[in-house]
Amino acid sequence: MDSKKNTLLYKDYIDKNIISNKKSYNISAPLHYAGIMAKAIAPLWFFLGNIESEFYLPKLEKLKIDKPVYVSGLARSGTTITLELLHESDCFSSFTYQFYPYVSFPMIWNMLTNKSIGGETVQRAHLDRIKVSAKSPEAIEEMIWMHFFPGQTSDPSIPIFMDAQTSNPAFEKFYRNSIKKIMLLGKKDRYLAKGNYNLARIPYILKINPDAKFILLIREPEAHIASLMKQHYLFCKVANPRVISYMKNIGHYEFGPHRVPPNYGSYDDAKKIMEAWESGDEILGWSLLWRNTYDFLYRKIMADKNYESSVHLIRYEELCKTPAEHASMIAEFCGIPLSDSMKGFAETISAPDYYDSGFSEEEKQRIRDITEETRSLFYG
Repeated sequence: MDSKKNTLLYKDYIDKNIISNKKSYNISAPLHYAGIMAKAIAPLWFFLGNIESEFYLPKLEKLKIDKPVYVSGLARSGTTITLELLHESDCFSSFTYQFYPYVSFPMIWNMLTNKSIGGETVQRAHLDRIKVSAKSPEAIEEMIWMHFFPGQTSDPSIPIFMDAQTSNPAFEKFYRNSIKKIMLLGKKDRYLAKGNYNLARIPYILKINPDAKFILLIREPEAHIASLMKQHYLFCKVANPRVISYMKNIGHYEFGPHRVPPNYGSYDDAKKIMEAWESGDEILGWSLLWRNTYDFLYRKIMADKNYESSVHLIRYEELCKTPAEHASMIAEFCGIPLSDSMKGFAETISAPDYYDSGFSEEEKQRIRDITEETRSLFYG
């Protein structure tokens, strides 16, 4: 039987499954208003974070941030499954959903919420088979970046790229202390983070933590763009005020009615993407974003030999095809043992086959025309 005949187009897949997954879009009133309060008086909460650091300073000074690992890539490239795979090693501490919205003082927040927050798992809002709980690692540290570098992810006129000349002593001190607090709470010697925007901050992060390791994900343009369009359609359908507020608060501007393309150094490039989206040309906008992201990554990072030992690139398709082999390579790159839990999780990784993009041959050719030159840098 041809499985393609039974595969739904991505819009039909979402329309069919969105109701059964409604629990994932239910932002409770207490969480919603806590998020509003956290944003409204953020300076107070970050001041409290500094006081917390002073209180725990004797413990923090004893800790060394050793080879922190960052997972990054354009959204929908496999960053979450890679994050989950590494989390299964039990070698890392990470920010988790639990720390939203008071990410600035995790020690206090953990004392207040740890016993009340359970580990119930649900399929996450993305409808992509990944199950998460309050204890699951997530890109919550982005909230710290947003506080010290306002507008970088939400305003396309502000470049997101940070090089080794970038300097923000207040952020650097706060960020190092935050990492150490998470290490204390998780009782682990290593720190693990996911952040799609960190792709543009690699030189600066290496300035802060010179032995940091970066696992970067890339995905074939056609399938990647289809996945991005699927997520945008999904988050536009569930875009009630609470969901939008939550996504903005955590720095999730990749899709939904509030989406904003990153400025990798050219406002004109970001503007072209916005104009394409505003005109209803989704394929053009996403294709330009894919090209801009990975052209930037190649020029600024992959082509520079200085980053060779710090960066490990993974092609999403190969990760899905040979997950056990990639789990072993990832463990070796990060300098951790390949645990049975990692092996077990790797066995669950597979390429999505439950929806189809529905792209016509003409649309597929448009994607190739825009992305092929950049694609060839990574796929040959």
